[in-house]
Amino acid sequence: SFDYVRGSLDTRGYDVAWNAQARYSPFTRNKPFYVLWVSPAARENYGDQEDNRQQEVKFATLGIQTDEVDVALWASQTAAGELATPGLQLSALREYFATRNVVQLHRFARAHPQLQLGRLIDSNTGQAYLSVQDGSGTLVALANLRTHSENSHSFGGQLPPGRELAQRFVDQRARWLLRGEG
Repeated sequence: SFDYVRGSLDTRGYDVAWNAQARYSPFTRNKPFYVLWVSPAARENYGDQEDNRQQEVKFATLGIQTDEVDVALWASQTAAGELATPGLQLSALREYFATRNVVQLHRFARAHPQLQLGRLIDSNTGQAYLSVQDGSGTLVALANLRTHSENSHSFGGQLPPGRELAQRFVDQRARWLLRGEG
């Protein structure tokens, strides 16, 4: 929703601040001036995550490499194969998402040395993802690192997720793309 700032109490503080654009306002009298206020949650959810250097440093410290890829295309082209780790416990990863405590991510990596973790930056959206693959490159799970959604998509069988499913996962900014058994 939006509202115009006209000096009422409920819009106090949302007026034009002293910034570069405001310096030119005397030259644009009787012209509209728009300011878009976006909540921190919305900025975090839709911002360019490639600039999140702190996250990148944490992952690099754990030996998790970052690559820029088209995530949907990448996921759909991962190796085919059976689920090498049936009954995978994701509780440490879920705790990481809740707390952003990198110790939980490290705990998950140590508990599953047979898995390869990677950090992916989607070249189309700038969103950051955690990929979990087995030793042969079979995708086990893909998780959006900054979404507020806990929605998940799943795929089964021995094939990687289809391009359409992977694209829907990215577009909906869902948390999980998980390989199920069967």
